Amino acid sequence: MHRRQLLRALAAASGAPLGAMLLRPGPAAARALRLDDGTSAVRTFAGIGLTAVPRIVLDPGHGGAYVGGSAVDDNGNLVQEKDLTLTIARRAALLLRRDGCKVVLTRTEDVAVATGTVYDDLLGRIDRANAVGADAFLSIHVNEFPDDPSVRGIATFFCAARPFADQNRALAAAVQDQA
Repeated sequence: MHRRQLLRALAAASGAPLGAMLLRPGPAAARALRLDDGTSAVRTFAGIGLTAVPRIVLDPGHGGAYVGGSAVDDNGNLVQEKDLTLTIARRAALLLRRDGCKVVLTRTEDVAVATGTVYDDLLGRIDRANAVGADAFLSIHVNEFPDDPSVRGIATFFCAARPFADQNRALAAAVQDQA
């Protein structure tokens, strides 16, 4: 199975478009999904200057009262972004852990990460990443552009003003390479 097929399979399994979160699946994940390209998320992270055993924080966007986007599926069921991102993050965490990465999710159930305002919630996510000394922080969202349905794919953002901007840029490029 080619990497693009893997991404499609994960998206189909989660019932949602796949957010910007996966790097190259490694040998353990490859065996589970019959993929054998010999790549490894651990080697990918090491190749961009991160630790030998990367500490990755996956942030399933939204949660609790913060629904994000929503739509009605073909069966008339309401689908909310906060639920899709949590499903995607759980599946990505499983693959990354199988590949030897240490993975922490900012939330594991349908709750806000911090009480107060949206700003407080966003800061709570950052605080969790900093508390575990994260090498990578990937926030997962499922966006849509109703005015132009042809706009699709993975969007990656990073902060070029940080001291580790080169690593940020390399990680963003690695995510984009898998799109």
